[in-house]
Amino acid sequence: MAKLICYPAGHYFYTLGQRARLGGLSSPHYVVSKCPERNTVTVAQGAAHPALYTHSFLATPPHWIHESHDLQNQSKQCQVRTNHGAKTTVPAELSLANSSGIIRVSTTLPLRAITAGQVYGASGSELKSQIVFCNAVCCVL
Repeated sequence: MAKLICYPAGHYFYTLGQRARLGGLSSPHYVVSKCPERNTVTVAQGAAHPALYTHSFLATPPHWIHESHDLQNQSKQCQVRTNHGAKTTVPAELSLANSSGIIRVSTTLPLRAITAGQVYGASGSELKSQIVFCNAVCCVL
């Protein structure tokens, strides 16, 4: 079960997936969501809590580095990497989520603590066509 906590000092001191060092809790809790409008942070017990993982998320329109891809009529297969320093990629599918260019990224494996600005993808032969998700995450699904 996740717990909602208000922070007078500010939600910006916490990162999704980070251990939240909170007094009075008997076990480690990790940040699963933040709400800037209410200045709240939601935490869950344990590093493997299901609330930390997702198979899909929405992202801002991507910036294609080498070649552009039209997602209007078909989805695009790619590999995504999350969190700075991640050494492995996960197979994913990109599809258009709405007419404003927001895309849905669906992965075959669950990803932990998806955070804006820390997701990028690569596709094409030998993964040479890179995709940058600008301020990546709009919404974790």
